Amino acid sequence: MGAMGYVVAFLERTRAPLLANLYPYFVYTLGLGHMDMSFALFTSPETVVQDGEYGYQNLLEASVDALYTAVGKLGGSRVRVVVSEIGWPTAGGAAASVENAMTYNQNLVRHVWKGTPRRPRRREPQGRRRGAELGALLSKHGEGLPDHLRRLTSVDGLDTYIAGIGFCVYHICTGIVCDR
Repeated sequence: MGAMGYVVAFLERTRAPLLANLYPYFVYTLGLGHMDMSFALFTSPETVVQDGEYGYQNLLEASVDALYTAVGKLGGSRVRVVVSEIGWPTAGGAAASVENAMTYNQNLVRHVWKGTPRRPRRREPQGRRRGAELGALLSKHGEGLPDHLRRLTSVDGLDTYIAGIGFCVYHICTGIVCDR
């Protein structure tokens, strides 16, 4: 059994989730020209990837289900996959823009609650939440991160954009305002 097999066995035994940092921007840019950006930004109007009976209109669902399939083949059929970090950059590379980041982050929140074709949303047991952390919503000041790793704020702390995400509106300089 390889190292990942031991990890999956531990997660299965302890009923702990597998935390996955997914970086669709990097997947998209590494395959530039081989993937339509609409698949990465959740805006594809049709199925892009067909895997047997499961059709995928976006990269997130395809990635999460690929993880579920791999973990299942290692004996972890009860292991939950939790997206622990995800996002889209506002500057610094091909397809990195405020508009694309805003589209991605808003569509991410709309999709994350739906589940995936292999694991449609179901009522979670008490105390469990389904979701994803939007990676680096705040720039990490003083760490010298390249532009493509900055998200909602610029280096000077000013808003790059104000995102209405689900029931929260993120104003980076003033904090998070939720209407629930």
